[in-house]
Amino acid sequence: MSEKQDFLEYFPYPSLRPYQDKAILFSRYVFKDGLIGLLSSPCGTGKSISILTGYLAAGGPSIGRLLVLTRTKNQSDVYCRELQMMRDKRGVRMIASIFVNRQDMCSLVKMKKLKASYRDFLALCRSLRRGLGGEICEYYFNTIINWYPTRRARKVVDKLAELGVSSSDFVYEIASSEELCPYEVTKLLSHKAHVIIGSYNYALMDPVRESVLGKIGLDIEDLNCIFDEAHALPLYATELLSDELSLTTVQRAIAEAEEFKVDDSGLIRSLEEFMRDFEAKLIKNGTLNEEKLVDHGRLLLALVECTKLRSLSTLKSLIADLEEEGERIRLLRSQGGKNPVSYVGRIASFLRLWIETEEKRFAKYAVVESYDHDRKFKLGIKCLDPSIACRVLNDFRSCILMSGTLWEPDYYIDVLGLNPKRAKILELPSPFPEDNMMVIVDMAVTTKFERRSDVEWDKMSSRLVEIIKAINGRVAVFFPSYEVMIAIVRRLEGKIDMPMMVETRSTKISEVKEFVVKNERCVLLGVARGKMCEGVEIVFEGRSMLNAVILAGLPFPRNTELHQALTEYFKVRFGDQAFKYATIMPCSIAIAQSAGRLIRGPQDRGLVILMDSRSARSFKRYLPRDWVNKMRQHVSLEAIIRDVKNFMSNNSP
Repeated sequence: MSEKQDFLEYFPYPSLRPYQDKAILFSRYVFKDGLIGLLSSPCGTGKSISILTGYLAAGGPSIGRLLVLTRTKNQSDVYCRELQMMRDKRGVRMIASIFVNRQDMCSLVKMKKLKASYRDFLALCRSLRRGLGGEICEYYFNTIINWYPTRRARKVVDKLAELGVSSSDFVYEIASSEELCPYEVTKLLSHKAHVIIGSYNYALMDPVRESVLGKIGLDIEDLNCIFDEAHALPLYATELLSDELSLTTVQRAIAEAEEFKVDDSGLIRSLEEFMRDFEAKLIKNGTLNEEKLVDHGRLLLALVECTKLRSLSTLKSLIADLEEEGERIRLLRSQGGKNPVSYVGRIASFLRLWIETEEKRFAKYAVVESYDHDRKFKLGIKCLDPSIACRVLNDFRSCILMSGTLWEPDYYIDVLGLNPKRAKILELPSPFPEDNMMVIVDMAVTTKFERRSDVEWDKMSSRLVEIIKAINGRVAVFFPSYEVMIAIVRRLEGKIDMPMMVETRSTKISEVKEFVVKNERCVLLGVARGKMCEGVEIVFEGRSMLNAVILAGLPFPRNTELHQALTEYFKVRFGDQAFKYATIMPCSIAIAQSAGRLIRGPQDRGLVILMDSRSARSFKRYLPRDWVNKMRQHVSLEAIIRDVKNFMSNNSP
């Protein structure tokens, strides 16, 4: 049997897509030899089924169970469908356990229509499972008693195991109908599962990993792991260990402490005073939307002095007490039919993290966010080092990171702290026709900081109007920041005869999809790395609904004190690669993901328009080679419009 035939017994489709055999053989090699693989293959090339096939060809469960980690529920649903296809077409009888977060699987949340942050929900859930305050979660205790599953729970789990692959929605319906906790049922099913599917947190967060994998009895050294959409790992890992606290939350905590008779020794008012003073200083200096570093000890000293707590240890004890008060308040609110929120608890958890993160791998900052007359002051804790969370990837038996845009594998190996001796790389070319995408660079405009002005915004907006009119279809426009987007959008109003949707901080992903489906001609206006760019699959029956993606400027990180702190930290770790890793790569990844909305399969055709002259200069070395080879550079707007119209009429030269 040939090397290719060896895996065809597991592959459920009648034929392979271009280069799919290479992806399968690569993943089999990584799984079999216990390596760390980085697979870069364009969207629509069948990566998910390739990896699953490679796992089975390498030995499947005999080499250890498979942990599949995704960022979104939609991505986990893909694996659910592929596993079911393998079962139906090839008789592969593997059991899968599919997690979504505990809040989304909570029957009480839907029954009582509870609204709370995930942090607040987890605290309430923990209280109800412990029976604090005399109230318990009946769904939990119908499922687990004295750490063991009930007979009713075992019966449901056996039924699900017999089915093999069940979506999280199906598990929720079955468990809820039996008045069981769907999340705990999923955990019990994981004891039997060959494949466990969940979010990145199941690997990257110590408490989650220990709570789920540890209690199932799985040793990480025996697990094989897949990270889907792995281009997002550096940013995801740092955000996972970062936090922000707004002055509004502190003010609400003051009122909450009075309402629930919390003795905080004046801590919360002292924190409010510190934040108000800092806010006034930033506003006086005209420093808006720009993070300014805050000395770690400055806040702690102010709190100790203002509250007369005398020492840091006393402050720590008070913070621990306030976290417990937060649990009490959430429970009382829930019992009173209100949302289980505690602002006191929120402050306590933020201050605890502030104290615990003293190392140089974290930066503390303050910022006044100001958009459309809405002003908000925040204190923040920023993790600078993704490897703090991601070094655990080295502990898996084998691991594959895959994405359509892992363009610079050395960057991921370095910043994630992967073992280079175990790392293997495969970058596959696009299998789609070369003329399915045109890349145009508008050389007449830029969002370079030194060039930003009303004159530049006027020029960019007027050219953008003409380009959108020429496309005359569904267009997504992504800006480097909210500030740039607002400046341009104001100039577009009344000039585009198409429905427009502008991303805000409250924009819902479902609303974006509905808007695009409803309008054959429309414009999405969002921010690179924002919800529209990262969170929405704008596809219908496997095909992209977009005609064009426009990058109105290169989305470089803003050169604030916070970003400078990151660059300095990277200089220590990576030497002369610091600027590339801190500035160039985040921009390159953001462009890749913005344009990634466009081509999802061989039938898709679309335009990528980069409205920034820097795209065709030194920066182009960080773009895909096939982009650079087909890149068209124009200063003349007329030339751009001509290319756009030729492409849209299927007469691309």
